[in-house]
Amino acid sequence: MKKTNRSLVYTLALAIMVVIGVVAGSAQARPKTQQDIAVERAIEFARSRGLQQSQPTEFIVKQTALAEWFSIIGFHPGPDATKVGLDPDKAIWIVAMKGSIEWSGPGRQTGGAGDTFDNISIALSVDTLEYVGSFAAGPDEQLPLGLQR
Repeated sequence: MKKTNRSLVYTLALAIMVVIGVVAGSAQARPKTQQDIAVERAIEFARSRGLQQSQPTEFIVKQTALAEWFSIIGFHPGPDATKVGLDPDKAIWIVAMKGSIEWSGPGRQTGGAGDTFDNISIALSVDTLEYVGSFAAGPDEQLPLGLQR
């Protein structure tokens, strides 16, 4: 084989290897964000509270303040709430989900058919991703974060 043909073959082989390397490198999964991890944790908590599917049929996630969670669950903290760790400005994630829920957590929810709901919302601390609370809206209540029935 001529020297120029061999150089062309080597150059072509190198170019193919570079293209394969670039494609394989771009196909790698992106690192998980804190929001991704919050959604995963919220789904785990939802399953422990009665979510019947492995994944919700639909969800909305929002980073907000504890005050919005208080509004969703109808809680009105007193003037000393911050002294007992209920700071309305505390940053939290709320993950509102649709799915079949057979409530099995503490704090029996009201308004569902027995203890069956079509939604659940989970609140997690932004700082630690620890569980803050859970809520299921009854059939006559509006779903949180604009989630639609």
